[in-house]
Amino acid sequence: MRMHNNKIMVGAAVAAAALLLTACSGASDSSSSPEAVATAPTVAPSPDATQRQELYRALEAIDLGYVRRTGPAVRHAMEVCADITAGKDPATTAKNAEASFRGLDEQESVHDRGQKIVDAVKRTFCH
Repeated sequence: MRMHNNKIMVGAAVAAAALLLTACSGASDSSSSPEAVATAPTVAPSPDATQRQELYRALEAIDLGYVRRTGPAVRHAMEVCADITAGKDPATTAKNAEASFRGLDEQESVHDRGQKIVDAVKRTFCH
């Protein structure tokens, strides 16, 4: 009798687990729920070796301090490109470019150079 009860308990547990998995994995119509719609993050292109050299020259024309630390300059340029490809408005993109490059400049501020940075990124690799 005891063996029979164990089989019933195991069977009930398996049935409950199957129902739970079915309920959790069931397809739902997420198109009717605005919360379910997610946007994929924008991935910025990475400049190749030739484009990096063009980027360095373009940044050097704005201010030599940007190019002295080339790794961060490329990373920040890719962030600017991500803003461009995400379709952010030009004022926000320029402001973000200024903020991204602020620490790479030997001067205190890169104020009013954000748009020049954006233009350099677009011209060299972020088409």
